[in-house]
Amino acid sequence: SRGLGDVYKRQVYPRKCQAMLAALREHIPRGLRWNEPAGGFNLWCHLEDGLRAQDLLAEAGRRQVAFVVGEAFHADGGGQGAFRLNYSYQGEANIREGIRRLGEALMALRRERGERQTEQPAMARPIV
Repeated sequence: SRGLGDVYKRQVYPRKCQAMLAALREHIPRGLRWNEPAGGFNLWCHLEDGLRAQDLLAEAGRRQVAFVVGEAFHADGGGQGAFRLNYSYQGEANIREGIRRLGEALMALRRERGERQTEQPAMARPIV
């Protein structure tokens, strides 16, 4: 006989994963790649353009969204542009809303970064 855990593995988690993937495709602007897992509880995202997951986490936290930054999984100090999203805990509606908010956070981070990059540098003055 099939146990509740088996039902979750075969029916519930795949549905939640698909809900997260659909929400990512709908709500995430350019600059983020993700894997499409064949199983498990998480998927991995990778920021492009030199953005840091730690900066996105701060912006997402303002919107009550959390994830695990990739640095936690890299003993060599790497993983600054990677993060892990979990789809096993929340329901599908919360997954969709969380990804929508994550998209907002990513857009805000990109705007902030763009503004900092376009600021005029201070004029250099001779010392002598």
